[in-house]
Amino acid sequence: MDQTNHIKQAPLPIVISGDNACPPEDCGGIHGYKDLIDILKDPKHCEHRESKVWAGRNFNPVEFSVDECNAELKKLPRYIKEYEKGF
Repeated sequence: MDQTNHIKQAPLPIVISGDNACPPEDCGGIHGYKDLIDILKDPKHCEHRESKVWAGRNFNPVEFSVDECNAELKKLPRYIKEYEKGF
């Protein structure tokens, strides 16, 4: 059996619980994320509006969705296949 077929048959991981949203891409690491959270908490901060647009108007740092995580994990076999093909 080749490796691709083995991957298709392997059980997928699932998420059963979690806390908080992950940081947005390119937020500046742990310190940049802390700064972003502080800015989003303060509507009077000079960077609040810009940060809200950048992070996404619906970004909620304390929100976590098991369903969204599991939907992403279901894409794992496709990502692995693309990686193996070399994109």
